[in-house]
This record gives sequence, C-alpha cells and structure tokens, in this order.
Amino acid sequence: MIERFRRRGVFKEKKYFQLNFVPEEVYESEEISEVAKFFADFIDYDFSDAIFLVGPSGTGKTLSVRYMIREMRELTANIGVSYLNCRAFSTKYAAIRRIAMDLGIDIPVRGLGTSEAYEKLFERVRNFKKVLIVLDEVEKLRNYDNLIYNLTRASEIYEIDVPISIIFISNNIHLFRILDDATSSSLNMKSIVFDRYNADELYEIIRYRAENGLNSDIYDDAVLRYIAAKSARRSGDARLAISSLYKSAEFCDENDIKITEEVVDKTFKEALEEIELDTLKKIHFHALLILYAMSKMIRKEESVYIKEVYNKYRRICIELGEEYMSYMHFYNHLSYLQSLDTVLLTKERGSRGGYRISAHLNVPASGVEKVLKERINEMY
Repeated sequence: MIERFRRRGVFKEKKYFQLNFVPEEVYESEEISEVAKFFADFIDYDFSDAIFLVGPSGTGKTLSVRYMIREMRELTANIGVSYLNCRAFSTKYAAIRRIAMDLGIDIPVRGLGTSEAYEKLFERVRNFKKVLIVLDEVEKLRNYDNLIYNLTRASEIYEIDVPISIIFISNNIHLFRILDDATSSSLNMKSIVFDRYNADELYEIIRYRAENGLNSDIYDDAVLRYIAAKSARRSGDARLAISSLYKSAEFCDENDIKITEEVVDKTFKEALEEIELDTLKKIHFHALLILYAMSKMIRKEESVYIKEVYNKYRRICIELGEEYMSYMHFYNHLSYLQSLDTVLLTKERGSRGGYRISAHLNVPASGVEKVLKERINEMY
C-alpha cells in the first residue's frame, strides 16, 4: 500500500515547502543585506552590539538570521551561538537554561536560583572569543527586561571581557517601549524594519522552491507569477505564497493534473487559513484578548468603535484575573494587529465633529477562540 503513494510525479523534495526550512539561497532584500552587515561586524570586531529585527510575519526576519548563522559557522570558530525561540522557553529560568545548553553547559531544571544559573552561564561564556544570542519572538518571554539587562551588562556585573551581541526578533514594533529605565539605558540598538514582499520578490522566493521541490512539467512561470501576485495583494507574506504553491501541488498530485490558475484559486483559501492560524499562535496574549473582544462584538462584515473594544477587553481581563493595559498600550497593540493584517482600522467623521476610529476583524472568529483557549490552557 505504501508503495502506491511514493513519488507520484509532482514533488521532487517536500522539504522546500516547510515554513521553517532554511534554503541554500535566500532572496537578498535590503533588510537581509543589513543583517549580513551586522554578522560581518560581529565576526570582524570585538565589541558587543544589538539589533532589533521587526516587521510582520513572513517577511524573512527569522530566515535571514538562521541563514547567516549557518554561513558564519563556516567562516569562523570559537564563537558561541544560542538561538532561542521564546515561545518554547517563555520563563527567564528556561531561557537561561536553553542559552547555557547551546553554549555547552547543563543547568538543572530545578535546584538552582536564578543568580546561580546566571553565574554558571557566564562562567561558560568565558570559554569563547565572543558570543551571539538570538531571542526570537522575544515578546513571549515573561519579564524579559531582567534577562536583557544581565546579558547587556555582563561585563560589569559578572566581570567578563567576552563581547556578547544580541539579536531580538519580533513583529511588535512597540516591544521595547515598556522596558524599565535601567534596561533601556543598557541597550544601544539598531532597528531593521522588514517590509512586506511585493509580487516580484515573492515570485523569486517561490521560483527557487518550485525549481528545487517540484518536477518542472507540472507548473509554468505564469502560474508562479499568479501565485506571487495573489499573495502580494492579500498580505505580502512569503509563508502564504509558499503554502499556496504547496497546497496547489498537493491537489495536482492527488488529481494527476498540472498547476493552473484555477487550481490556485481552489486551494488558496486553505493556505490562507493555515497562515492566519499560525499568525494567531504567535501574537502576544493581550493582543489575542483584543481580537477575542472584537470577535464577541461584531458580526461578519461589521466593524466596531475601538473605545467599545477597549471596554470589552477590560471586562474580559477582569473575568480572567488579568491586569488590563492602559488605553495607550491598548491602542499600540491595535496598531500592531493592523500590521499583521488581523484587523483593519478606519477613521470616520463623528456626528458631532471630530473623528472616531473603528476596527474590523480580518481573521475568523472561530480561529481566534480556538487559539485563545489553547493559550489559556497552557497558562493556567
């Protein structure tokens, strides 16, 4: 039975369509070139540095860093590297343990205080010429200001002369506004903003995936450009373009046909829903609560004024025993959600003059509720 499903003529290699796959070549955007310059300086000079990679999901932030780390390891030695996805290691102690493990030392799950864990970590750091730490989805790390402070002030606090550079990755541009003054003053950080891809850029990305992952007789250049244009109009998210190509290829594999525009249109919704769900799983808990508040207030094709959303969000927080954000931070989160295409904000003239801002939910309410329930079960 297995043999009937092996290599049915469409795919050469499916790994090229995995969203976490790091290709042998990357599309060299202006932003990725800036990341490459950071890595070049890290290799060539002995000083601590930090950058903040920020932008919507699917714009190449994580991919660029993982690609550069692989290239850097081929160019130099005795450099300690730790890549940490803070969604998986969301507490300060778990983050310290993971960084230490990446640098070659084991810190027990329990039995050590945080101060002792820091001591063991920085004792290990002394064995390297320099160290690079990547904090991906850093907004998922609880009380991250303490970890950032200790990493950036290690030379003073722990008396080590090993340069420690840090790369922060997030899709929340307002992330570092809430740091305390001591931590903020320890950061001398450049921000690199990753913009959404246009149709030409998406075409180059999926062309590489198609050439390496698909047999050439099941697609043509025109259908790749169609997928790129359709994905660019929707969100400019490379994940969507890659997923659309993969879903189309799967459909053709099952039906023994070539990829056409009609096939892309038929499978595009499934690809879009998959990416929307992935986006919801990555966002900050309180941003998710805002989306949930909206989902409970509006029906399909309707919008609601944001002050009403804020009041609903506050009530939900009180019910959950969560401390709610100030209105200013709430509005910052709304702007962040709009950057992810999960909401649309519009300004309307009020009946008594002035303007009112309304919000429209761009993702399925069922998806928001599903992801929120999963997050609450994890937390409580």
